[in-house]
Amino acid sequence: MNECKCKGIRTCLLCERAGAVAAVWPKAEHTLYQCHRCGKLSVDAAPSREVSPLHTCSSSCAIVTTLAGKDVDFCGTLVVKDFLTEKEEQDLVTAFDASPWAGSQEGRRKQDYGIKVNFKQRKAQLGHFTGLPAFSKPLVDSMQLRVPELTSFNPVELCNLEYCPERGSTIAPHMDDAWIWGPRLVTVTLLSSTLMTFINQSTSMEVLIPMPRRSLLVVQGPARYKWMHSIKREHIMGRRIGITWRELSDEFLVGGSHESMGHEILRIAAGYEGHLTSSTDIVFTH
Repeated sequence: MNECKCKGIRTCLLCERAGAVAAVWPKAEHTLYQCHRCGKLSVDAAPSREVSPLHTCSSSCAIVTTLAGKDVDFCGTLVVKDFLTEKEEQDLVTAFDASPWAGSQEGRRKQDYGIKVNFKQRKAQLGHFTGLPAFSKPLVDSMQLRVPELTSFNPVELCNLEYCPERGSTIAPHMDDAWIWGPRLVTVTLLSSTLMTFINQSTSMEVLIPMPRRSLLVVQGPARYKWMHSIKREHIMGRRIGITWRELSDEFLVGGSHESMGHEILRIAAGYEGHLTSSTDIVFTH
């Protein structure tokens, strides 16, 4: 599918070739790179354009707490390499491609499984939500069992996003909504490796996090609430599919102002009988 679905300031290669002015992203003065081997940050070893193997662990890796006289204050990401096997990856891609992909902004395509949300007005509707898809249950079971940080993770929303270099696919710097979505975002990367860029405009810093093929990324803490995240066009080297799950915020859990709706959302999600919900109003995912 080569139809442009960009709106407003969002652009892809298709509309730019037709005359649209490319969007300008926030620029960082200082860049840090997370080593995909030791997890520490480096300021003097840029990853190769091939994205993988990204950056070689060396004496330059260190726990960086300040840069240019400013606190870095970056933490809250966890990369689990080889979360999927090659066969699991291929089976998922085959299943995804058997269902329709919908056009999305910035050269992406998507498949949504979630409730209808109006983030500006803080309104949510169950709409046509039928739960998380069956293919995701063994993945959620696996992450709860294998990743200690996700033992209590109960996702209620899933979105597949496809990126292709031919369309100039990208996703602009943003923070995921915190009214309905909870403290952890989880993404699994299929088909090709990439980098997620976190940017803090107040300090003009960016941190590049590796997302190897078949890996799982957890985003929480300061990385979730203090830093915007994005995927740059130049870091899409081949077709990539990102599967992203979200959990509910405290407002939709026991004691919250929307506890009743949250209970119903959790009940439906846990049935794992979900079908695509093309009307879901989701602006950003990964």
